[in-house]
Order: sequence, then structure tokens, then C-alpha cells
Amino acid sequence: MKGNLPLQPLRVACQVTFDQIKSQRASLGDANSSDQHALSHIDRAVALLKTSMDALSDDLLSGAESCKNALAAAIRELRFAASTTPGLSMVDLTCACCAIPDADLNLKTRPGVIS
Repeated sequence: MKGNLPLQPLRVACQVTFDQIKSQRASLGDANSSDQHALSHIDRAVALLKTSMDALSDDLLSGAESCKNALAAAIRELRFAASTTPGLSMVDLTCACCAIPDADLNLKTRPGVIS
């Protein structure tokens, strides 16, 4: 394979999520003039997300810094849009649990219990 790894599941997940983001953005259509400023920040964030995906290499190493910088810029755009738009806010998922529920894994365990 000459040093190239096959496409990573991460890349596929990024593309699926990006496609959903583009679809949601398209469903918004054109904004009222009062929302145009926030929408321009959202559009820039979407473009930066695409830039971050394009920077992600198959080996997940080269381009990592460019990917990280584009993601950070996208987050800044979204924070600005949220801070200036009534009814729009960022959600902090820093401490969120992203684990798959035990039921989805067909497990009969919970923290502290082994069966």
C-alpha cells in the first residue's frame, strides 16, 4: 500500500456528519435580514469543517495540525453566532458520556455489577 492506510472509520463518520450538517443548513434556506449576520458565521463554520476534513490524511497524522486549526476556527465561528443570536446557544458536551448503551451491546451489566 506504499505507506497509505485504507480510509479510516473516522473519515467515514466525519463525512456522514458533514453531509447531515449541509442538509440541515440547506433546510434553513435564506435568513431574514436580522439573522443574516449569524447565518454568515454558520456558513463560515461549515466551510471550515470541510477544510478540516480535507486536511485529515489517511494516516491521521499528516495534516493533523491543519485539521485542528480549522476545527478551532469553526468552533469560534459557531460561538460567535450563538453569542449574538437570541435563542441560539452552544451546548457544552465536555462531560457527556458517548458510550453505547449496554442494551445496544446486548450486555447485562451496569457500573459495579458483573454478570
